[in-house]
Amino acid sequence: MAHRAMGRYFRLLKDGAIKIDRGKIREEAQLDGKYIISTSDNTLAPEDIALGYKQLLEVERAFQTLKTTKLFYDLY
Repeated sequence: MAHRAMGRYFRLLKDGAIKIDRGKIREEAQLDGKYIISTSDNTLAPEDIALGYKQLLEVERAFQTLKTTKLFYDLY
């Protein structure tokens, strides 16, 4: 119940028992695969904003790969 991410899927019953909240799981499943993107620039098209975020993720992934590869070669 105290777990930050998983605790929301459980209910504490009056008798103190813990039960899985299947309704909450179904609600959350409705959001699977959907993203919320925000920006302060209202002049951009939604497609441009999404593309910008995708490019940002690719750059961050590339930096992570570079750091991991460097660390790997430093070990040998």
